[in-house]
Amino acid sequence: MRRRRGMKNRICPGNSPDRRKDMSTESAAGAGALSGFMKSRMKSVAVAAALIAGTWFWIALPIEGMTPEGNRIFGALIAWVILLTAEVTDASIITLLWLVFLIIAGLAKPGVALSGFTDNTTWLLMGALMIGQACNSTGLARRVAFRFINLTGERYGTLTMCLLISGAILGLMMPSGTARAALYVPIYMGLCDVMKIEKGSRTALNLVMITIWSAAIGGGCMMWLTGSVLNPIMTSALAKFGVNQTWISYAVYSFPSAVVLMVLTWLTINFVAPPDSPTIGGGREMLRREYEKLGPMSPEERRTLIIVCACVLSWMFGDKIGRLTGLSLGSAWTAMFFGLILFLPRIGVLTGKDIKSISWPSILFIGASLAISPIMELGQIDRWITDNLVSPILEPCLEYGFIGFVLGMYVLCHIIHKLIPSGTGTVALAAPLLIAWGTAHGFDAALMGHMTLHGMRPFIFPYEHTPAILMYSFGFVTMPRFLRCTLSLSLVAVIWYVLSAYYWSWLSGFYH
Repeated sequence: MRRRRGMKNRICPGNSPDRRKDMSTESAAGAGALSGFMKSRMKSVAVAAALIAGTWFWIALPIEGMTPEGNRIFGALIAWVILLTAEVTDASIITLLWLVFLIIAGLAKPGVALSGFTDNTTWLLMGALMIGQACNSTGLARRVAFRFINLTGERYGTLTMCLLISGAILGLMMPSGTARAALYVPIYMGLCDVMKIEKGSRTALNLVMITIWSAAIGGGCMMWLTGSVLNPIMTSALAKFGVNQTWISYAVYSFPSAVVLMVLTWLTINFVAPPDSPTIGGGREMLRREYEKLGPMSPEERRTLIIVCACVLSWMFGDKIGRLTGLSLGSAWTAMFFGLILFLPRIGVLTGKDIKSISWPSILFIGASLAISPIMELGQIDRWITDNLVSPILEPCLEYGFIGFVLGMYVLCHIIHKLIPSGTGTVALAAPLLIAWGTAHGFDAALMGHMTLHGMRPFIFPYEHTPAILMYSFGFVTMPRFLRCTLSLSLVAVIWYVLSAYYWSWLSGFYH
């Protein structure tokens, strides 16, 4: 059959490029709508499950060893965990709703339910977020990051180590791992572009894992009291057991172990996912250009840097300054003082508009989460959880000595964090219980606090940390490769955790 002339160049209307583009757009829109529908349905299921579980524990399932009030509070606690895990809405809204419900139901007085907002931890976070906002809005944080990253030469390994070091330095300025991750995303995408990193490659996996640890898991979060919102929550729990850790005493516990973990992490990632090329190619020039775009340091950056340095020095030497001057330079009120100075005209760099950019949901979530411990004490829920969940796991481990106990703590923290992916909620719930159990069995409170806190750090699945979700969502790595790397890091973290526990135990004896 003879083809008609010109037929080859004709395009069927239903198969035109524009039509194919429209079909692609329609398919993407349809997939997005389906995904949104499924998420909505899952949230509805979670709400129904929370109501059913809460009601069941409230009415039909009295728990032996728990008071009637405790039984009802526990039902509400189960509902809170379900809603928090399913991410039905913002975590701060879920937690505040839970507290308000307890007040309305007459299960907790307002002074107890809202006690977290009078805790120094909440104010420490508020001041640190003000400082972080100033570092971000003036560009100082970006300048510091690029300054350290530009110390690298042509070697890819040097670049990734500089990324980890810059993350540790930024932990002094920005208390949010998610905010630090957002700062690193443009750097990450720029490197992927100029280095022509392919999706699914070893270099892509290497850079993703380094970025996650630089921003949210490694040195910046662990070294400093203000590096993560989890750290002051743990120290707040310690204060109830008579252990008051200052900014500098926290650093004494965490800084050495954080440096060791940073090096081990760098070695492990480069062993499991070695880069495809030992050099960074055009990445070096891209980093240099980006740093030059920043230009000379602005007056606003200089003022911010001076205030940040003054705040850090006050944290470090607050006790000595207080003895000489009679001032009360606690970590929380020092952070608030310098954070508020940043709003003063001619001295500071922040305006009224910057108040809206501060992460108020984080502050609300911290304040609400800190009330979990006193609320659990009302109905003796803490005793019940300790007797029925904590003791059955940890007491058999004591038969194998200190190492067995440490490994049991590591496994328990992993289980808790897998069930409750919110790091803030996990530490607020678990730290008081585990510290109480440890002190009752002869272990130092500071040792238990740091074991609980740092046992929550390592992760396996992306959903366990927001920055991990963010970096994984770019699609540069596959789930099998991601899990292979995180499992390897978790095994290395076990060794680090045991060694750190011996160090923390020695420190506890030294301080006493």
